[in-house]
Amino acid sequence: MIEGFNCPNCGAPADHVGAKACNFCSTPFLLANSRSNSSLTNETLGKYADLYKRVTKDDPDYFDSQISLVLIYIKRSLPQLAENLSKKILEEFPDHSDAYLWRAISILKSGEIRKLKIAQAKEASQLIYTGNALTSEDGRSDFIYVAKVLKQQYFNQNDVIPPDQLIEVLEGDCMESDHSSEALLPSILG
Repeated sequence: MIEGFNCPNCGAPADHVGAKACNFCSTPFLLANSRSNSSLTNETLGKYADLYKRVTKDDPDYFDSQISLVLIYIKRSLPQLAENLSKKILEEFPDHSDAYLWRAISILKSGEIRKLKIAQAKEASQLIYTGNALTSEDGRSDFIYVAKVLKQQYFNQNDVIPPDQLIEVLEGDCMESDHSSEALLPSILG
């Protein structure tokens, strides 16, 4: 849990251990689980990065702070840092479906999606498939969204047949979901 810190957005002290959002400005403390972080300034994102680095140093098993740091690196256009950290997170948390999701997103954000190397597109496809398979839901909407973006912006644009794993994830697109990261994805992936 995050404890003993001030809000990275307004500077107010957190009112209790485990607080999810600031009582003064309502900004969530974990960005990867938040739908309302697109308006944060680069300076504020830097403060969040400092917070998550401190939390991760104090508690290396705190998954959410590490994933939030990947999101910050992506939002601050630091794709190499996002890729390196997401790869490390996946190695440390291989049973956590969101580790696969954010690793795939970090690959897609390493440059223009349509200009990825085929090996990167296939790796992202495999990550989406594996992460989606680890979920308790059948066809989680955030994985389906990332699969759609990859299919449209890479495979269709380059006239390449998508891997079977990606098609299988897309076939799960029959359920509505309210997963916390789903609302973030359009602002991240475009």
